[in-house]
Amino acid sequence: LEILVEDHPASARLRHVLVRGDERIELVFGGKVPHDLKSGMRLRAKGRRDGSTLALASGDTAALTVTAAATGAPTTGEFQTLVLLVNFTDDRSQPFDTATARSVVFDQVGGFLRENSHGKTWLGGGVHPDWLELPIAKTCDVSAITASATQAAAARGVDVRIYDRVIHAFPQNSVCGWGGMASLGGPSPGIWLNGWMTLQVVAHEFGHTLGLYHAHSLDC
Repeated sequence: LEILVEDHPASARLRHVLVRGDERIELVFGGKVPHDLKSGMRLRAKGRRDGSTLALASGDTAALTVTAAATGAPTTGEFQTLVLLVNFTDDRSQPFDTATARSVVFDQVGGFLRENSHGKTWLGGGVHPDWLELPIAKTCDVSAITASATQAAAARGVDVRIYDRVIHAFPQNSVCGWGGMASLGGPSPGIWLNGWMTLQVVAHEFGHTLGLYHAHSLDC
């Protein structure tokens, strides 16, 4: 199970995706979503399949069966992080440069994490030096973006699997509605930035990858 947090400017929603090999099936709940689900759990799901979604019957206690618990992911130490700047066949724009991405992610967000953890959490890694021109059109499907970006990086000799976090940043696609998305903890959390490369958005999404849900906030 991978739980994703989709952050819109004034709202957010959780998405639950069952990963089976290269296949990703989004779970649609007919009733309330169980509160004890965690990224990394192994589940057996029963419902009505429609393409890449599986609708679970409301009130069906057998719709989900946990076959293995999630293992706790670390929240301290160094997190090797790779930033991939990617664009699409119908949008080859480059809204920010590698220097900006490096400053935001490693100087600003890295400094924020180090300060707020009292030196227990920090970032390593870097930004790929070139924009990767993906052979796909603009899409809101982060699975498609990730798969294409992984292949493009591999063609440049970069193995994304050695990193603890991979941030995919791309030109804004207004159709998507969300500004950032992140995996809620789990063994291989990812971050996707829809045109946003700012301290607030990147730090917010990185917090989700550490297993943090939303809390109240205060504009100072």
